[in-house]
Amino acid sequence: MSDAIALIAEPDQALRHSMKQVLLRAGYEVFEIANALQLDVCLRAIPLLVAPSALLVLGAKLADHLTRSISAVASKRARLGLADLQLVLTYQHGSLPGEPPLARDACRIAGLLEAPFDLGELHAIGLRCRTMLVADGSRNASA
Repeated sequence: MSDAIALIAEPDQALRHSMKQVLLRAGYEVFEIANALQLDVCLRAIPLLVAPSALLVLGAKLADHLTRSISAVASKRARLGLADLQLVLTYQHGSLPGEPPLARDACRIAGLLEAPFDLGELHAIGLRCRTMLVADGSRNASA
């Protein structure tokens, strides 16, 4: 198992594949998810719960529908003393009103990407999340 896991939940297969390639280059073991049902199942998977670094790249609407499941994962990771769950939200122009729904929970909003976004920005966020973990190595290394 990798020390860094990324889950990408995006219905557009081409975009999902491009994001996967970017995060593979940033050193993540990447899992692609096409819909909310698959994401809900993957959020319960052991690798996500125990990996030293975990990054979720989700559409903001999808994240909003699965707030409880995402919060449960973040809480389990916190109880195990692992680094905070990192979250990158993607959204369409104007579709992210106010504060992201998970901003107050145990996960950390590592980035907001408004479509169409530059994949280089996703790469930079991924590297930054991994670098923070390596630099500190403790829970809340990204805080």
